[in-house]
Amino acid sequence: MKKRIINSLVIILGDFLLAVGIGLFILPYNIDNGGVTGISVIFNKLFDPAIFISILNWILFFVGWIFLKKEFAVKTLLSTLVYPVFLNVLYHSSLAEVMKTDINDPLLAAILGSVLVGVGLGLVYKVGGSSGGLDVISVMLNKYKGIKISLSTFMLDSIIVLVGTFTVSIGAGLYGIIAIITWNITMFNSLFRNYNDVVRCREGMQLFLTGTKQS
Repeated sequence: MKKRIINSLVIILGDFLLAVGIGLFILPYNIDNGGVTGISVIFNKLFDPAIFISILNWILFFVGWIFLKKEFAVKTLLSTLVYPVFLNVLYHSSLAEVMKTDINDPLLAAILGSVLVGVGLGLVYKVGGSSGGLDVISVMLNKYKGIKISLSTFMLDSIIVLVGTFTVSIGAGLYGIIAIITWNITMFNSLFRNYNDVVRCREGMQLFLTGTKQS
């Protein structure tokens, strides 16, 4: 019970850092860093990005509930609940506007935001949690089509960034690439001792979600 409480607090902390990185640095500069966030940037002229992310995360949560093991709900429910709350509060706060005005540098915002994203995601993954989002699609593609999670994630993010480059701006895509590289480096190097730890973490996540090992 004590370990479960500690793990839950770690996940909440990770989701908060993720929300800070996205809500105060990535979204205000329309940086397309792939995933659900990148999709929200593409449609930011039609929908509020933070609300869009919240709705899409819930849709993907229920998709995972239907097509993956039911334990998926337990694994992602906490993040699905708290991350949208943190994100909407931060993105719609005056602090977001202050940060954009004071920093006024999309490159710096991409780096700072993605460092926070990397640490936040790393904390969530480290205790066996899941941030949900497009990870659901990647795991489903592996379960039903045998496509490696790493490959499908790369493909999905690449498509989203490419679309953002042409529909939003070249800067949105280029800064997005920098953000993706930065948060991956941050997560791998600051929270895992080596790449094998990352592989074991992701394999454990997959075994939990699908009952099969990543091919």
